[in-house]
Amino acid sequence: MRKRPTKARKKRSVKKKLVFFVDGDTEKWYLDSLKGFERLDIDIAPRLPTKKTLKDIEKELSEICQEADATLGDKVIWIVDLDVPYKEDREGNPKKLNDYKRIKTNLLADFPEIFEVWENFPCLEFWLLLHYKQTQRCYLSYNDLLPDLKKHLVSYKKTENYYKSSKKGAANLYALLKPNQKAAYDSAKLLKKVNEPDAAADIYKLIDLVGL
Repeated sequence: MRKRPTKARKKRSVKKKLVFFVDGDTEKWYLDSLKGFERLDIDIAPRLPTKKTLKDIEKELSEICQEADATLGDKVIWIVDLDVPYKEDREGNPKKLNDYKRIKTNLLADFPEIFEVWENFPCLEFWLLLHYKQTQRCYLSYNDLLPDLKKHLVSYKKTENYYKSSKKGAANLYALLKPNQKAAYDSAKLLKKVNEPDAAADIYKLIDLVGL
């Protein structure tokens, strides 16, 4: 059995904290745009990894979990896009996928009350698409999905300006999607991870977690 790491916890305010450890900028921008739109009595903290190797990510996630306080309802949520690990696996290189699965298993065992993994396949943009289209299609990549997404978000770009909108009076991406959020939530809940890979948009769990 793995010995659970321990670390002295610093004193802080009693506000519940949700740390979202995200794969890339798009997830951070989406969460930032949510924070800018919703009035939440929760500390939402999107964080990018300081280093990109899975070994370093495991170490960083473990340290963040040790700083969390389960008695306050803190959560550390790893949001993962699985398109690249499965692409490499199809090409005969399963190392990244196997390492990811090992790290996920270890951290869930070490921090069962604090740590969660939310998987998106192929990527965050599948969640965006579900705001406009109910589908269980298993897109294999961002490029595979993009033509369908652009039928609804014609000018979609993976840029901070697009997600947050610097134009005066313009809605950020989260606000633009908000009217269709219930439809996306219902569609995402219907997805069943039967095969590997399979379509997934676990980020729908955010709706329940923060009470939207």
